[in-house]
Amino acid sequence: MDDNGLCTMCDHESRLLDGKWMGTFLAPNGTCQLCSDNCDRCYNETSCWSCGDGYIVIDEKCVKCLEGCYLCEGGLDKCLACDHGYYLVQDGETGWCEK
Repeated sequence: MDDNGLCTMCDHESRLLDGKWMGTFLAPNGTCQLCSDNCDRCYNETSCWSCGDGYIVIDEKCVKCLEGCYLCEGGLDKCLACDHGYYLVQDGETGWCEK
């Protein structure tokens, strides 16, 4: 905090709140604010650059990976790891999860 009691930086550790991964950012008013749902790193409340597990950044928003996909990278159709009870199917660079 500075001499006026305003934050100069925020804790960038994301946390699970109400079942969603949430990070924080330093708002212009000097307070730490929560990122949008499932965003664990953001520039502000609308611009995310890193998402929680099961989500991918598309146009600075966190978008859910395909059903059963725990980790997707490079596109929704590029699943790298599956949720419990699913198995990974790959076809070239495309990967998806099936039961």
